[in-house]
Amino acid sequence: MSGQVPAGYYRDAEGSLKHDRRKVDRRRGPRADADAERRGFSRRAADREFIEREHHSMIEEALTEFAAEHEMF
Repeated sequence: MSGQVPAGYYRDAEGSLKHDRRKVDRRRGPRADADAERRGFSRRAADREFIEREHHSMIEEALTEFAAEHEMF
């Protein structure tokens, strides 16, 4: 019996070689991208309300400036 343990394996309490399941990188799967995308779209309700108010006021300000610049009598 050799003292070396091959990569991807470990020795259990009895000395038997077992496949190391912890080597799997679960963060690299296709679900990681979907989860990140879902987190990006799901903001808190308070954040959404703030953003909507902010955008609404910015649009009103831009329309007011545009109307003042292009005012024709």
